[in-house]
Amino acid sequence: MKILISIDSGESSKYILEQALPFLKGFPDAEIHIFTVLDMATIAVGHDAADSLLMDSLQRQANELVNISSHILGTTGFIFSSEVGYPVDEILQKVESTQCDLLIMGTHARTGFDHLLIGSVAEKVLRLANCNTLVIPMKKAKK
Repeated sequence: MKILISIDSGESSKYILEQALPFLKGFPDAEIHIFTVLDMATIAVGHDAADSLLMDSLQRQANELVNISSHILGTTGFIFSSEVGYPVDEILQKVESTQCDLLIMGTHARTGFDHLLIGSVAEKVLRLANCNTLVIPMKKAKK
């Protein structure tokens, strides 16, 4: 069994991993992949100095997510990876490359105008992924 958990940043990642933990305990021999995407839409193309700062920032973000994952899931037992790109494309590509049986991801549950402008990564992935998908609503975490 291969399980892919897509996380994005800080508090939402903690919540997703905490909610995923009971499912993971049901598959003690599962190969667990933790994956994050830095959204290309948020990156400004710039000069070499800006690129260096961006790479430092990406490394810090990746290290933070590894630490969060280790704290919640334990120090071993998962494979962490990250990509820079468009979240829907990168998540679907990771689903394909890992040949996962289950994808776990969160949704920020945006509605109305925000949903219209931003769209829903979770919604698009849910429609296009070729594996079972568990979507954890982040709206619940804000209570």
